[in-house]
Amino acid sequence: MMQPDPTNLLNKIGITHPLIGVYDAPDPSPFEPLVRPKPGKWACIFMFYKKWLNGETLYITKDNFGCGGAGYWLCNIESMTRED
Repeated sequence: MMQPDPTNLLNKIGITHPLIGVYDAPDPSPFEPLVRPKPGKWACIFMFYKKWLNGETLYITKDNFGCGGAGYWLCNIESMTRED
C-alpha cells in the first residue's frame, strides 16, 4: 500500500519539524519505542515533545493519560467537576 508523502506540501508552507499524529491504536507495538506518563502523576502530553522528535511515541490509555486535558479530549474521561 502506498503511503502518503507530505514532503511537497511541507516544503511549500515551510514546515521543518516532523508531523505529529494522534492514533486510536489498541495494539501500540507498531509505534514502538513507546513512552508513557508515570502512573498517578500529572504530565502534560506536550512534555513529551522532545521524545516525539526523537522517534518515541507517547502511549496514553484511559487508565494512564497524564493530564486532565488529555484525559478529557483524547480518552473521554472527566477528571474534574465544573466547580473545580
